[in-house]
Amino acid sequence: QYKKLRFIPLLSSWGCPYSCLYCASSFLNADYQEKNPKNLFQELEYWLKRIPIQDVAFYDDALLVNKEQRLIPFLEKVVS
Repeated sequence: QYKKLRFIPLLSSWGCPYSCLYCASSFLNADYQEKNPKNLFQELEYWLKRIPIQDVAFYDDALLVNKEQRLIPFLEKVVS
């Protein structure tokens, strides 16, 4: 049941802009796409209203890519 969840997975981007030989990300998601930080925050708010979340797990292949435009604005909104 969802009410027993204490965390949610968030995905702020799909794929990876790099093509490292040791990584399968480019095979699984050929295109790299980013979610708007505003939309990501709205997704978090949606779950916070429904479930007593204690943690968030990011499942991005490249969470820190373009962090100044995506991750940092999202985290600043979370702490404000």
